[in-house]
Amino acid sequence: MPEDVADHYLSLAVDELITDVLRHYRGMWPGIKSPITKHASNRATDPLILEGSALWPGSVAMLHLDNVSASWLTASHDLLEACIRSSSRFDDASRGERELIKKFMARTVCYDELMIQAVQRLGLISIEVEPEESTDDLMFRCLERLFE
Repeated sequence: MPEDVADHYLSLAVDELITDVLRHYRGMWPGIKSPITKHASNRATDPLILEGSALWPGSVAMLHLDNVSASWLTASHDLLEACIRSSSRFDDASRGERELIKKFMARTVCYDELMIQAVQRLGLISIEVEPEESTDDLMFRCLERLFE
């Protein structure tokens, strides 16, 4: 990880990291919104699927496009933390790396909680990811929810 990114995570409190990432995503939104609205206005094109944490529920909800559907995948805090621990090889990390991973986990859990609250407040579709669920089963559940 670049030193400036590590310093950023380690020097800020979790609420400051959340404020920073939400500011960053707001800045990204015009570049995300443009291809969505362009694609949605051309019904001759194949469906477009976008994913990413920068697709904040409030921004997507404000699109008001009839032919655009969205859903948010959610997971328990335990599952999020287990995935991060595994993918970061937390148990093999140095003490400094563990501190960085812990900060990232805390920010991720907080971000996820805020995202879930926004999805619920706006009445949007959310799908809880199950720990043992296959990718195919999850994809099927997502498609089912989008076309209810």
